[in-house]
Amino acid sequence: MQKLNSKKILSVIIALNLLIIGSFLLIYKYKQKYIVNIRQAWFSTMTAQDDVFTASPEKLIGVYGFQVEPYMLRQELHSFIEKLEYVQRNRKRIGAEQDVIKKSQAIVLLFQKEEEEGQGEFPSLVEKIRTLPQAAVYGDCSDNSDVFIALGSFFGLTVREVHNTVHVFNEIYDYQLDKWIWIDPENALMARDDKGTYLSLVEMMRRYGNNEKIDFEQFGRNKSREMKKNYFYHYYDGKEKFSYLMMTLGNNIYEVDAYRGRMRFMPKIIAQFILLADNIQPHYVIYSGNSAVITEWMYIKYAPIITTGGIVLINIALLWMVYRQRPGKTTSLLKPLLSRNAERG
Repeated sequence: MQKLNSKKILSVIIALNLLIIGSFLLIYKYKQKYIVNIRQAWFSTMTAQDDVFTASPEKLIGVYGFQVEPYMLRQELHSFIEKLEYVQRNRKRIGAEQDVIKKSQAIVLLFQKEEEEGQGEFPSLVEKIRTLPQAAVYGDCSDNSDVFIALGSFFGLTVREVHNTVHVFNEIYDYQLDKWIWIDPENALMARDDKGTYLSLVEMMRRYGNNEKIDFEQFGRNKSREMKKNYFYHYYDGKEKFSYLMMTLGNNIYEVDAYRGRMRFMPKIIAQFILLADNIQPHYVIYSGNSAVITEWMYIKYAPIITTGGIVLINIALLWMVYRQRPGKTTSLLKPLLSRNAERG
């Protein structure tokens, strides 16, 4: 019977692990969305109830653990914002506005762009807030969401970050209407029903589910017709874009950015995992009324853990084989089994 020697087993171990590492690097380079989905699933609560999305800010903080900036950090961030030239120029006008929706729209117009000609790389949140209003500086949907949270908080709004399947935007809480209202700061959009009432993200999902019309109001700088068409198709058009909703359970963006600054020597994805594991970066809530969608997210959450556990066990088994091949140990991996069979005979 052919024997397995240590060198062959070690070669298998090395080849297996190189294959795993190579596969991970390829996924990270070309399919980062899969990595992002795994990260979000690991640190999410999946639910088929929409109560967390409709809860008031007070309930969201007290019951669901929504994180806000610690007082000192919030003061530090606000002290920085109030010194910005574009804030000083518009502070009196925006501060005097009592209507939550009009105030939100005025804040968005401080930095929203007519066209998106690229995406910037911002070394910090402070730099993002400082430069995004400049005409030649562009950011992605997350950048726009962060800036809106910071400026909205400064001007007295209650803001949070929410997602659909393909995009990141915000909701503001209107205490007069006693509800959250959806707003997309990147594209300067809000949504109304057929009676003209502004909608929350959950209400948008419901209307899509019931095949009811949504009127999108573009209050910002006009985009070209073709760009507008593409945005609607990719971000908002159809119920599949709203098959699930996700909320970031916190707006402590300055605190998170401060910790990230200390970890800039690490790859971004590793730093994000560490911050999420320590609950410095807020976790997520994923909501869908479709049980198949919840099941899919549960699969995304647990399949990598099971797979990783299997890989670890395979490595342990192979290393045990190497250990068994040491001098003084039996050289045939099947010898103990054969000996027992011979004794029984």
